[in-house]
Amino acid sequence: MPYPSKKTPELIEQVLTRLAHGETLAALGRELDFHPVNWGKWVVADEALAVAYAQARDVGSDALAEQALAL
Repeated sequence: MPYPSKKTPELIEQVLTRLAHGETLAALGRELDFHPVNWGKWVVADEALAVAYAQARDVGSDALAEQALAL
């Protein structure tokens, strides 16, 4: 099933925020109607987004580790 993939500042902010809280890109893509492959293309084309994405993933990995330890 194709996903409508429109890159907007609101979508980018929401994805980065939720990634930093430990949500996965695949789950966010399903919920917010974008395909992770398109996200990857956006990241490659936008250096500032690439930096923000790396930072969000780093913080998100800590959040996931805390969740795992809590279990």
